[in-house]
Amino acid sequence: MALPWFLRAALEDRRNFVRLEVLHLDDELRTRVAVSPAKLETLDLSRTIVDDPHALETIVTYIAETGMDEKTGNLDARWGLIFTNLEGQRVFSLYLDKFGKRAAADGYELNLHDGERIVDWLKARSGESNIRAS
Repeated sequence: MALPWFLRAALEDRRNFVRLEVLHLDDELRTRVAVSPAKLETLDLSRTIVDDPHALETIVTYIAETGMDEKTGNLDARWGLIFTNLEGQRVFSLYLDKFGKRAAADGYELNLHDGERIVDWLKARSGESNIRAS
């Protein structure tokens, strides 16, 4: 399955991704309504910085290899991935539900067909030394 055009274009510039801020809202936290990507960024939650080039390449590769298609729906965002360039400017954002099944990327809503791998990688790497929690 091909990547949507907007995602393909963003990932073509992956060499500009030098830093990743990972936002994580506890999977078990119950909310009255689904958490939108914009709301996720305003909450007091776990924030982790990834600046290791190998780790960045791995997560970007996982995103590029994930089957997805554009489909509106109700995303309850639990993970936020904000990629920035050398100047600290945001160049790409991806938000995922706790299962890796639904996502939003730069304003587009998506169904993921094998996004669990991305969430598993994020969970596994949260305690590594090349990833710093803030």
